[in-house]
Amino acid sequence: MKKVYAISDNIFSPLGLDSEANWNALLQGKSGVEPRNKPSIQLKDFHAAVFQANIIEESFAAIASPAEFTKLEQMYILSILDAVQRTDVDARSARTLFLFSTTKGNIDLLENNSIDKYKADRISLSVMAKQVTQYFGNPNEPVVLSNACISGVLALIIGSYYIREGQYDHVIVSGGDIISEFTVSGFQCLHALSADYCKPFDKNRTGINLGEACATVVLSAQAQASTDIELKGGATSNDANHISGPSKTGDGLFQAISHSLNYSGFLPQDIGYVSAHGTATSYNDEMEAKALHLASLSEVPVNSLKGYFGHTLGAAGVLETILATWALKKQTVIASRGYSDHGVSLPLAVIEKNTAISFHNCLKTASGFGGCNVALILSKNY
Repeated sequence: MKKVYAISDNIFSPLGLDSEANWNALLQGKSGVEPRNKPSIQLKDFHAAVFQANIIEESFAAIASPAEFTKLEQMYILSILDAVQRTDVDARSARTLFLFSTTKGNIDLLENNSIDKYKADRISLSVMAKQVTQYFGNPNEPVVLSNACISGVLALIIGSYYIREGQYDHVIVSGGDIISEFTVSGFQCLHALSADYCKPFDKNRTGINLGEACATVVLSAQAQASTDIELKGGATSNDANHISGPSKTGDGLFQAISHSLNYSGFLPQDIGYVSAHGTATSYNDEMEAKALHLASLSEVPVNSLKGYFGHTLGAAGVLETILATWALKKQTVIASRGYSDHGVSLPLAVIEKNTAISFHNCLKTASGFGGCNVALILSKNY
């Protein structure tokens, strides 16, 4: 069975336009989350991480006409271009696959008659993906994965399967979503948005902050550098509990974690850090605490990055996995922003300040609507 490595990455977010800029922002404790409002549709004030006006179009104008691509398509292209340019991977090769993760795609085209600027089918996720791959001249049919908030991590796992089975030499996994009136109003209808900064695992948490971003990982069967991080193995599960609420027992996520450990040949004590989903909703954080307890990982340093980026939906799993690989390379774990008072029923080793530690393996988890769960193990082999 072939090994799979993450040989390059990019994070395109309100905190920075490449991975290094985003990592440095975290080291400095910066957050892209700010107070927002949408008076046009009478929404309550909320907090979110949103790009500054015109920064995407200005960045994109250097390579192509912004008028030809939607906001999200521009983000995908800029992120993928930066990641691929750091490798010798041929994006035009038939041996290279593009795999996209998103929850809503070009959903903003439904707002303010924006769809009039494009063909109506651009609202389709598959058509959106083809627009991006056509820019790169790739001959393959792109794969789109949309499975709620686990989409990004699941896309990385599926991308690794394509390589392990020898179907492709490289898989470019890119996750992206944007802030839209549809998304904001939807989460407000669920009473899930916080009117304050989110506080994952804290007793005073009141809900999520949303965010927009795009993140890309280039996967390969061959390491490009000795410091490349290996994707050891991952698994997904579904607890079939509720259309939006997670299982209150944590059994579904625990199952995904257990299968990931077994597939990778690891024991719980081999894991040195957990990058949790950590949405700062009452149910999600409690469920994750129970799952990590069941997996004997309660004493392993854990954080959530939602306080820095907001919940970026289809981008979150890719973005947070990239930062987990950077944590492995830098041997540094980032403080879980917003946490001060323990707010779940079981112990967790929530990281309260940026800390240098020595570890070789980390676990990335995610959970989403419909009861879906996913877990992925990453390893540093040097």
